Amino acid sequence: MPSSSPILLLCTGLGRINRGFEQYIASLATHISAQPGLPPPEVWCGGPWTRPGVRSRRIANLPRSHRWLKGRSQAFLWEQRTFFLGMLWHLLWRRPRVIYLGEYQLYCYLYKLRSWLGLRYSLVLYTGGQAIPGLFRPQLDFVHHITDAYLAQCTHLPAERQTVLPHFIEDDFAYDEHLIASIRQRAGHKKIVLSVGLLDKSTKAMHLLVAALAASQQPVYPVLLGASSADTAELRQLLEQHFGHHGYFMNSMLHPMLGNWYAAADLFVLCSPKESFGLALVEALWHGLPVVCRPMPETKWVLQDQAIYCAMETPWQLCTSIAQALQQNSPALQAQRRAFARQHYSWTSLAPRYQQLFQQLTHTSNTSNISSTPTPQSSFINHHS
Repeated sequence: MPSSSPILLLCTGLGRINRGFEQYIASLATHISAQPGLPPPEVWCGGPWTRPGVRSRRIANLPRSHRWLKGRSQAFLWEQRTFFLGMLWHLLWRRPRVIYLGEYQLYCYLYKLRSWLGLRYSLVLYTGGQAIPGLFRPQLDFVHHITDAYLAQCTHLPAERQTVLPHFIEDDFAYDEHLIASIRQRAGHKKIVLSVGLLDKSTKAMHLLVAALAASQQPVYPVLLGASSADTAELRQLLEQHFGHHGYFMNSMLHPMLGNWYAAADLFVLCSPKESFGLALVEALWHGLPVVCRPMPETKWVLQDQAIYCAMETPWQLCTSIAQALQQNSPALQAQRRAFARQHYSWTSLAPRYQQLFQQLTHTSNTSNISSTPTPQSSFINHHS
């Protein structure tokens, strides 16, 4: 029997990995399902995932970590391809009206399938994956930007089919005072410098942070938290070389447990050369931490004047910014950063706008037209002011 859920949320990695997009879809589904007046969405995911009050379906596919794919440059592409094949029967039988997703190859496959079979579902592309749709039907499709960084590249799309609505913070952090004290005791008199993200050299440039901290004149205790990569062993070797076996901490961490590390840290640094939103940066502000990152359009739009921006062309530049940031950790500044993050990025603050967006999406199939604000960026400019 066809699904009664008009909106599908798709995420191939949910249930297997726990990165930003997977966390976002899980949280979004939970919040939207709890909103009065909205039909609950259904989540289709590649791994075993359930959450109370949320309808979900596991789609058979080959995960990017499968032994046939692991380490291959096209592993994620094949995950999307096999997910698409696995969902075909369910899609044709259950006939959703709106499909919300952020994985662009999967978006393209669904766009072409719709054309080939004459289907009428709408596609909503979440641009957190830094993809701008080349395939787009103005009568059916919609783009959800999480910053204004891509608007200039989307002038070929109708403004009324786009909205700028930022990522929200999922405040599921767990805090254990004994663990926080243990972390600080482990660091001793050293300043705890935290970075959260993929433990690699290209995407998050963690090696640059290690080099800068090694050159720092201040006693520091590096903490690197995130999923492993092919570079992780090399990063661990660098940390051992510069800080000794007990002079650092590096590991993966479930999202709720990150709260203890944010609470214990003195500074947050992200060396990533490219961010679509920078969720971990906002989480650091949420905990009052001073933040150092690169001056990208996305980060400057999201963080405004709440961060120290560093070009990071050399470790010495980063050293200088780290020293500067460690001096900006007064209780007043901590309170200011917390207030900024909660005002702009809490679910409480953003819920009315997400509810409006999903109300519009729910009625898409009936009206074949999604209304939006007069200009895609206007509502968030007011939100920031």
